Amino acid sequence: MEEPQQQGDGQAAVWVYSGAPHCCVYKGHTDSVICLQSAEGKLISGSVDTTIRVWSVQQPACENVLQGHSDWVRCMDCSGSVLASGSDDHTVRIWDLTTNACVATHEAQSVNCVQLVPPRSGGAAGGAASFRVYYGTEEGCVYGLEAGEGGARF
Repeated sequence: MEEPQQQGDGQAAVWVYSGAPHCCVYKGHTDSVICLQSAEGKLISGSVDTTIRVWSVQQPACENVLQGHSDWVRCMDCSGSVLASGSDDHTVRIWDLTTNACVATHEAQSVNCVQLVPPRSGGAAGGAASFRVYYGTEEGCVYGLEAGEGGARF
């Protein structure tokens, strides 16, 4: 299997294998794409251009642009319709992908990675109110937050 080659023009190339290789190019970011996630038939990309784009997996079409970060979107994690993003603007943001709205923002000293942990079975189902979010920092710490309708809290 061939390795995808770097485009050099800000485009992300995705190779899909379904019997024969195909290449789809998702255009829209104005700078490097540095993180990807997938959820519920969507491809989600985070970029140095400070935006998060939600793409259709069926065709290379941008369905939504999530704006709110003021620096690189460094990392993301997704579970169902909830997306957590971490940025070099020192924030962790929680997004509701059904409304494309930022439902919580937490300021941090730094953010290197994020991880969403959905509720245990028997807990509240769905929605950002039921998730824990963990993020790792440059200072060597992992912090835990609860994402709720009133915002993110320790």
